[in-house]
Amino acid sequence: MSVSELPQAVATRGADANGYCASRGCSWRTIGLTRTYVCCCNGNLCNTAVSTSKLSILTLLLAFLVISFAKKNF
Repeated sequence: MSVSELPQAVATRGADANGYCASRGCSWRTIGLTRTYVCCCNGNLCNTAVSTSKLSILTLLLAFLVISFAKKNF
């Protein structure tokens, strides 16, 4: 379960100990007296990090090497 006051805000994450997550997805819910944006997920795809491919890392490394080589020769 991920909880924040705004959809774009930094969220606190943890297990759903109170039974708020009957289904997956995000919605506004009232918890206590606070209106809260709650996202629920299940399984291995809960994190929303952007994946980085090996090709992206290789491209950045190659660009760094070219820049370093160019600085040494000029």
